Amino acid sequence: IYFNKRGMGESGGNWMRNDFQGRAEDVHAIFDYASGLDGIDENRIGLVGHSQGGWIAALAAAQNSGYAFFISLAGPATSVVEQMEDIYENDFLCQGYAGEELQKKVERQLWLAKTGAAIGRVIPIGVIGFDSGIIDYDPRETLESVKVPGLMVFGTHDPYVPADQNAERFQAIFPEGSEYLQPYVVENGDHHFRLTESPCQSYEERLKEPFSDDLRVFLENWLNDLGF
Repeated sequence: IYFNKRGMGESGGNWMRNDFQGRAEDVHAIFDYASGLDGIDENRIGLVGHSQGGWIAALAAAQNSGYAFFISLAGPATSVVEQMEDIYENDFLCQGYAGEELQKKVERQLWLAKTGAAIGRVIPIGVIGFDSGIIDYDPRETLESVKVPGLMVFGTHDPYVPADQNAERFQAIFPEGSEYLQPYVVENGDHHFRLTESPCQSYEERLKEPFSDDLRVFLENWLNDLGF
């Protein structure tokens, strides 16, 4: 089942007024719905989330061990603020900034984001209202509490959820490895796991590139090992 965020497609509501916990509750509602469908084995329902949806898939799986598995595709292992910093840094790097000038640009952008979120707590409208509800989120406790098999996939050419920083954070959370979670890095993979030349390749050019066949094979084998 593929479903949209609130207010997207034919879904009611407004996603900007829904924090991560609210989105996890939406996932649980879909799980309850799917569990009641004819021909569906409720013990074989897994979750797949992409990007910010990877945070949500992990959060939902941590709250309900009834899910068979979850897959986070380019979902950060870092906090929201750390991910914002990664986005800004890669964006400015691709624009040619470096050194102290780069650092100042990143710090300025982070200050604007945090200030907007602070205003959003008082005036909860639009993006600043949404940011106010998520900016303090850190997935560490969520990942530590997951008790179902989980796969976290990162791409080395992803400018939004870079593999190096996120694999490093995963290692910091699980220095001796995790009983349930496994990271997987796609070489040259962008945010959608197309094989690109660099993180700075334009969006239009990335759309022309092929998806990673290695990832497809790995996902098939990972799911087969779980009995799917």
